[in-house]
Amino acid sequence: MKNLRMIVSLSALLAFAGGTIAFEPGSDGAAKPAEKAPEKAKRPAKKQAPETPAAATLKVGDKAPELKVGKFLKGDAVTGFEKGQVYVVEMWATWCGPCITAMPHVSKLQKQYKDQGLTVIGVNIWEDASESKLKQFVDKQGDKMAYTVAMDDTSAGDKRSGAMAKTWMTAAGRNGIPSAFLVNGEGKIAWMGHPSELDGELAKIFDKPSDTKKEDKKKDDKKKDEKKDPAKIKPSGG
Repeated sequence: MKNLRMIVSLSALLAFAGGTIAFEPGSDGAAKPAEKAPEKAKRPAKKQAPETPAAATLKVGDKAPELKVGKFLKGDAVTGFEKGQVYVVEMWATWCGPCITAMPHVSKLQKQYKDQGLTVIGVNIWEDASESKLKQFVDKQGDKMAYTVAMDDTSAGDKRSGAMAKTWMTAAGRNGIPSAFLVNGEGKIAWMGHPSELDGELAKIFDKPSDTKKEDKKKDDKKKDEKKDPAKIKPSGG
């Protein structure tokens, strides 16, 4: 009986050790648990995204690619980049922990700069999920995801690598999400990177002094100089 128990225990231990948990890497090294593989399966973990191209074809300063999404899940549809308007195109997925963590911050930026012409568009990529499933996720986020949301166009058949994933992410050589693209008023890529770093980039566009403010500052500085040195005061004409 003792030997039988040892055999059973040993078998259970071996069975547990043989089962593996595949992980999908996140944008900052975080991992996402995937489905449990069969005990004897030796397949490698699924890749998060297509392999990075040898050389990126989409760079800062280039014209922004077309917004080719499958369907908008929240907010008004955006069909193109209007001149004079600023956009943030942010890639995400429901399985991406860092993406979900970044959503409230992205929402804050949308609210902060909305009246100045900013439109944030969150695009779901790299995910084999139905429209209803994605819509349910977006609705559940509520105000944590307070910006326009769309899903990738996967009409070509590859649900894990749709039009937006290819023409934006792969073209830019980016293989991690969340990933944001800043499109300026000229419709060009002004910056690309992690959404947590958007603050400074948006401030460069929206918080710079206007020409009027610059003129007012010059006048104020001139008055200060005249108070310090009355000799600088020019006599009025007459």
